[in-house]
Amino acid sequence: QVVSRAFGLKPGETARSRRCRDQHATPQVTVPEALAIVKELNREPDSVRRDIRRRVSENVSQASLQNRVTESLHCPLAGATGMCACAMSRPLVCRGRCVAGYDAAPEVDEWSVTLGEGLARGVSETLQVAGLDAGRYDLNEALAKLLDRSDAGERWSHGERVLVSLEQPQSV
Repeated sequence: QVVSRAFGLKPGETARSRRCRDQHATPQVTVPEALAIVKELNREPDSVRRDIRRRVSENVSQASLQNRVTESLHCPLAGATGMCACAMSRPLVCRGRCVAGYDAAPEVDEWSVTLGEGLARGVSETLQVAGLDAGRYDLNEALAKLLDRSDAGERWSHGERVLVSLEQPQSV
């Protein structure tokens, strides 16, 4: 909630109206960030979930065929209009990039991105200290693994590396 307040909505703005200016890149996320996204997606209509599953699958397949990471592909959460499907639980590094419209002043944009990256780094360091998986994973690959694993959150909270089979977790 603190992070959401830091990037608070403007009067009359809804979370669904958040647009991502960096929708052509996929962020790196921690396991709890990915789990929060999955939880939010599970509250969405089936059609939204199906569309995101399709985009995740296409991105992972395309990356595999091209022998590259999926972070250079479209974000699976960004719809055709640039609206984020998970505005309330979007990755920390996205918090500065997802703003209402495209009218953020450059100095605000730079500050927001820096803050989002700092928050992500702090979360990873805290997870590591707590003895939990602190890796940062490609969002497409994390969602491909977690969308159908309802027990993943509990397993992760008990120290299991639920995304261990993903190649080379990224650190911040």
